[in-house]
Order: sequence, then structure tokens, then C-alpha cells
Amino acid sequence: MVPVLCIALGCRNSNANDVYIAQFATGLGGGSDCENALPYNFFNNAGKWSGVTGTGDAIGPGTTVHLCGIFTGPIGGTSPFLRFQGSGTTANPIRLLFEPNAVITSAYWGTTVIDIGNVSNVIVDGGSNGLIQATLGGSPGALCLEGACQYSPTTYAGAGVGIGASNNVEIKKVTVSNLYIHLGTGDDLNGNSAGIAIGGLGSDISIHDNIIHDVYAGIWAQYDERKESNYSIYGNHIYNVNWGIAGGDARAGSSLSGLLVYGNQIHDFVNWNTSSNTFHHDGIFFWAQQTGSSIRAPIAIYNNTIYGNFGSANCTAGLYLQKGYSGQTIDSVFVFNNVIDISGWCGYGVIALNNIQSNSQIFNNTLSNGLLFGPSGQGSAAVLANNVWLSAQPGQGMYSTEAGIQASDYNDWYNLSVNAFYYNSMWYKSLANWRTSTGFDQNSITLFPNLNLAYQPRLGSPLIGAGKNLTSICSGQPNPGIGALCFDAAGRPRHASEAWDIGAYQGARPAPAPPSGLRADPH
Repeated sequence: MVPVLCIALGCRNSNANDVYIAQFATGLGGGSDCENALPYNFFNNAGKWSGVTGTGDAIGPGTTVHLCGIFTGPIGGTSPFLRFQGSGTTANPIRLLFEPNAVITSAYWGTTVIDIGNVSNVIVDGGSNGLIQATLGGSPGALCLEGACQYSPTTYAGAGVGIGASNNVEIKKVTVSNLYIHLGTGDDLNGNSAGIAIGGLGSDISIHDNIIHDVYAGIWAQYDERKESNYSIYGNHIYNVNWGIAGGDARAGSSLSGLLVYGNQIHDFVNWNTSSNTFHHDGIFFWAQQTGSSIRAPIAIYNNTIYGNFGSANCTAGLYLQKGYSGQTIDSVFVFNNVIDISGWCGYGVIALNNIQSNSQIFNNTLSNGLLFGPSGQGSAAVLANNVWLSAQPGQGMYSTEAGIQASDYNDWYNLSVNAFYYNSMWYKSLANWRTSTGFDQNSITLFPNLNLAYQPRLGSPLIGAGKNLTSICSGQPNPGIGALCFDAAGRPRHASEAWDIGAYQGARPAPAPPSGLRADPH
């Protein structure tokens, strides 16, 4: 029986598996709540970690460690501020939870702030507004949070959360901001930093619903030779970066099986411009470049919105997938329901598939400005359908130096320039010329798509009902994953039997007319 006194005073259950930490010990310092918190270095003490659930103040499987108040880290630290010392279990992960208004801050980090390291079955949860930030790191002359930026590293500016050889890891609802504020007017210093970084030796990693800005790479997702699997990156808001979401092989023979990148909002890259074109901006960028490396199915990149100022001559592509020519593999890529609107100039265009292998499916994307597709190189064989390309100025629809397309149809190629398509080292001056010469796009159109500001077709848009029904591809497939193609970018189901709309969003259809010849019955 719980004593009446405890009910009145709100006593804590000793087996609740909650530990509270703050910058310094507070109150009685027992870790029972934020008013009686343990000092933060308790978390870094391996002797305070236990494999037994519910053992007083020890941290073990099932424990939630609460972060209370403001934590101030050293300037340019050489070791992580918080480092996990043990693993949870699949049924009882260890959670690090930001209490409301908890902040981890430093003038300049130069290290990983929260290091998951080589443990597994853990969660980092930002709660309602958990924040990791730097206040004085950035380009010389840039304005940081606490005045003129003072720390401009040429190597590593830090990462908000780092993941090592870890399995079953979830990072969610954390804001990572201002680790390096780049001025964009000639600063060629590295400023190397990441909001969340996967070191490349773990599997079953989920990174979602985070806010990341003013870092070099929003989310860095490296993979290594331990044959990683199942990276899911979704629902994040990322801006003022050089790369939004990026990752590649750490060394020869690296392998990643299962990559889902969906529902992310990524925008504005111009502040990472440099006078010497040191950085190459990309919204989403994945590669396999070293001998024997691979990214293998399922690979689905969908429902992402990538937009904003990409700058001038510092951009590669909105979405860029690339492999080398000596035994690497990126195969069975599905890219659908994305909205990519480039302001500025990108060398490889809106979507670039460089040397990607067969069975790459590019469906129902809404794409604006620059080159639409760049499928090219050895082994490329993209299938294109139901995509809309629009531009304020006449532009080029496709640039592919080699025969990189298996099929292309039911697209809207609006506002093409006189050099409409470049394919397999030949120019095609119009859609009609392209059709006649290649056989592609027999059912495609070149009409003004009539979209609203949210990229959705207005009533009467020529995109409505002009696409190909792709239900046979997505029906019965997993969602998240390829099964999401059976829905538009807003999550509305597409027609199972009727013609689909072109583009990422379905349009408004007129209400059906009432049946004629009806009259009221007075009885």
C-alpha cells in the first residue's frame, strides 16, 4: 500500500527507472526530479551504469535519463559532452530525454555533443523543444548568436548527435543549430559540422522529426564494411546547409541495404557558397565510390520538399545519386512524390542519377528550374513517368550523355527551350523530335501545369487524369517504402483503377453532376 503522505506529496516510485541530471547537482542531488538532479557527469561515469532494471540511481535498460535546464559545455572540447556508457535492450531501450526548455550550449563545440558511440537500443528524444547549439562558431565577419563569430575551425566544428557501431537507435525531435554559421561570401574554411552523424557501423537507425540548421551537413549517413542495413531518415526540417541529407561509403567494400528518405523539408544553401566553389550544394546526396561498395534495395526517396536558394555555380543537384565505374552498386532506386524547386543554378540539375544501375524508377515528382533529369553513365536505365517539369524561363528537360533511359512517358515537359533534350550525345529540339527519334514520351504533354503555391494542381489543371496508373507497382508493398507511391505527397490515396494525376500532388476534381430527370415526390 502506498502511504497517504506519498500520495499527497507526489513521491516517486523507486522502480520508475527515471534519472534526472543537470549541469550541477540540485537540491538533494539524488536524481529523483529536476529539483533534485544529479550532476551531468553522472551520465559519463561508466560505474553508474547497470544492466539491472530499476536499481536506484543506476542507468540501465528501461531507464529514462532526463536533461534539466541549461548545460554549458567547454569551448572546443576534445571529448563528447555526454557519452552513452551502455546499451538497452530491444524491449527496454535507454532514453535520453530533454525536459522542456533544456539546452546544451557552448560558444564552439569542436566535438560531438551527445555521443551514442558503440552501444545499442537507445533513444535520444528532444521532447517538446530540446536544443543543442553553438553561439560563436562561424565564418570570420559573420554574426553569431552572441555577437561576431569568434571560432572558425579549419577541421571539425562538431556534431549534435553522433552514432557509432550502434544498432536500434532512434534520434527524434532534437533541434541542432548554429554549429557553424557560414557567411557565404568567400569563406573557404572547412566548417565541417553535422546536425546528426551516423559513423557507419550500425543498423536499424531512425532519424526523424528533428530541426537542423546552420551546419555543413544536416544529416550525415555514412556506411561501412560491416554490411549496415535499414537507415530511415524522415520528417526532418533542415536549412542553411551545404548538404541537407548526405552519405557515402567509408571504405572499399562498404555496404548499406535499405535506405528510406522521406517527408523531409530541406531548403536554402546559398550561405555555404564560396568564392572558389569549395562546397557543392545538394539537397539529398548519396554515393558509392570505392571498390566493391554498394547501396542496395529497398531504396526509396519520396515525399521530400527541397527548395530555396542554391546559390550560383556552387550547386550540384537537388537530389544526386552517384556511383563509380569499378564494381560499385546502387540499384533499384525509387524516387517519387518529391517537390524540388531550385532557385539559382545547379550543374547537374534537379534530379541527377550518375551511373546508377538498372531499375531506377522516377515517378510523380514535381520539379522546377534547371535540368530535370540527368540519368547517365554505365548501366543507367531509369524509368520516368508522371513527372511535371516547370520553369519560369525556357529550359532543358534532360541531359544524359549516354543511353540512360529505359522508358519515359506521361510527363509534362512545360516551357522547354530550343534545346529540349540532350540524350546519348545527341540534341533533340522539341518534344515532337524527341518522340519521333527515341519513341519516348508518346503520351506526354507540354502544357502549363496550373499549380497553386503549394505545388498542387488547381481545378482544371491539365495534370489531372493525364498520368499513368502505377498501382501495380506499389500495391501490396511496404509503407513506409514503395507502398507510399499509392498515395500522393499529402498522403491521399491515388486511384486504384483510374488514370493518375501527373506530379507529387493530386488535383481538385469537379463534383459529379447530379442525375438529370429527377423531381420531388409530394407523397
